[in-house]
Amino acid sequence: MHRCEFCHSMFQPRPQVKRPRACTACQKKRQRENEKAWHSKNKNHFSPLYHQIKKRLRLQEIRKIFNELARCFRVGLTFYRKQIEFPLFEERVLKFFIQPSL
Repeated sequence: MHRCEFCHSMFQPRPQVKRPRACTACQKKRQRENEKAWHSKNKNHFSPLYHQIKKRLRLQEIRKIFNELARCFRVGLTFYRKQIEFPLFEERVLKFFIQPSL
């Protein structure tokens, strides 16, 4: 048996819960308090600027990976003595990686 941190009643926790803190009736209250604490620590998380910065960082990472992939691809083409229109290839591959999945 455990004591609820919110209503101080005794309750039998589910066996899957490692450290039970709240009874079934107080669980939503505990979740709301956790959300309030998280939002107070991460105030800028939902600002558009945050998402723009994260998107720019993701795109930089994608371009870095693509440049490495393109370098390997160019070496392979040179090895096989093949020609390819690289700007068109680059445009299509980047479009594939950057466009959101449907």
